[in-house]
Parts: sequence; C-alpha cells; structure tokens
Amino acid sequence: MKMAGRVTWLLNSIDDLKNIDFGPSVPEHSLVLLYWFAHTVNIDADSIWLTFDPDNDEYGAHHFGNYGNMLDLPRGYKYYTVGNLKDNILRPLPDYVVNPPTSPNEGNRDRIIFSVWNQRINQVYITQHFGNPDIYGTEYDPNRTYHITTNLLRQIREFSMGGNYQTLLSLRNRFGSNADVSSIINRWGRLACLVLFLSIVRQRNVYRAQLQSGRTGNSNISRLGTHELSWNTRSGINHTPHHPDDNQWLMFLLFLVIIVFLLVCGFFLSK
Repeated sequence: MKMAGRVTWLLNSIDDLKNIDFGPSVPEHSLVLLYWFAHTVNIDADSIWLTFDPDNDEYGAHHFGNYGNMLDLPRGYKYYTVGNLKDNILRPLPDYVVNPPTSPNEGNRDRIIFSVWNQRINQVYITQHFGNPDIYGTEYDPNRTYHITTNLLRQIREFSMGGNYQTLLSLRNRFGSNADVSSIINRWGRLACLVLFLSIVRQRNVYRAQLQSGRTGNSNISRLGTHELSWNTRSGINHTPHHPDDNQWLMFLLFLVIIVFLLVCGFFLSK
C-alpha cells in the first residue's frame, strides 16, 4: 500500500485492503461494491474494459465533476461515479449489492469513481461521501479515497460466483484466513465466494478492534502482539498463549518443593 498523489493510498492487493479500517472509518459496503465492479468489467492482459453504458445511467452511473480537484485527473478522459443504491433506474445494481449478505446499513455513502477513454478504463477509485450531508452536502471525502490497481481487481475476480469447495479452500489458504469454508458454502450458497472475500479482508480488522478494546472470545488474545496474531490467523492455528501468571505459580510451587526437600534432608541428617 503506497501513497498516490492527492489520493491517500494506492491499493494493489487484497493484503492492502486488510490494512484499511473498514467499519469505523470506511463503509464495509465498499468491499461489496468493489467486488461487483471487478466482476462486471472485463480485464485482459494489461487493460480494464467497460461493459456498460454510464452515459445511459446504467447501474446508476453518472458524470463525476471532480469539484475542488479532489483527484489529480489527467485531461481527455470521461469520469464517472457509480454505487448509489437508491437510484430508480432501468438497469439496477444486483440484489447482493443493494442488500449485501453481511454488511450493515451504512448510509449509502460509498462510491466507485472511474475514468474512461474509448471504453478503456484508466483509473479506478473507491471513495465515500462525508458522513454529515448537512455540512458537506454530497462532497466526497478525500481522506477516505483510495486508488485501486488492476492487480487488485484481478485478485478479487478470482472469488467468482459459484466457486466450489476446493476453489474456496485454495483462496482461503492463499490469502490468509481461518474461515470455515464448509459453513460459508452451506449458508450462503452462490454468494459463498463473496462472503469469503469479505471474511478475509475484515478478519484483520476484527482482530485489530479486539486488540484495541481488549474484548475477545479468548481473554488471553489481547496480550498477543499484532504480528503474532496475524501469523496465527494466517496459518489457521488455534493458538492459546500461556498466561504469565501460570509461569509465576509454577515457579512458586517449584520453590516450595525445594524448601520441603531441604527440610526433610536436614531432618534426617541431624539424626
């Protein structure tokens, strides 16, 4: 994850997505919208191609004016934004985007911005409206705007709808997760790949929140460093660290045993 011009971060991989604070700062629904976009466009060896007509309001897409120069955009391209869940249009976003399987209602704030030249997409961003429309109106938050690379979109496309157990298991292991693939498939069916993708990205955020609050299912987990916790999560190991107090008790018991042994030896030697 790198700095990129006026936009704060360049996201090049799913690992980069894991470092974004989805939930408290960035709508989790951004992940669902990004998943939809990655599976809607076409991607070849080195280019992203548009598959719908934003000039005809398909999926609710419309012109993006870049007011206030939020983005450092080259001239000559057309810029659009998509993601409004409330647009009443002929070609709406799919139901899993409008009614996502796991993301809460976050106020319909997240959007995707993309640039186009002759059907070829040049740049893609995820962004969001400010949380207080009474103050900021419909402006986008430049501090919560992220440049998405072609490589990241390719990785997301690997989580294709209808993936079987072996495919999901391979993705889980590759991108680092201990998610229960069987349970996800049984519960979500065709949406299992989307739910697995969300689980992989959000898992680190859940643990980060637990570390900050000290509230976890395992009372010892908050004592772990972030690096250890991430490693255990990626490896799928259910590791419970020793409590420091356990070691103190062991030392105390060992000390008592030694004292008793010395007293017994002294008693017999004195006879």
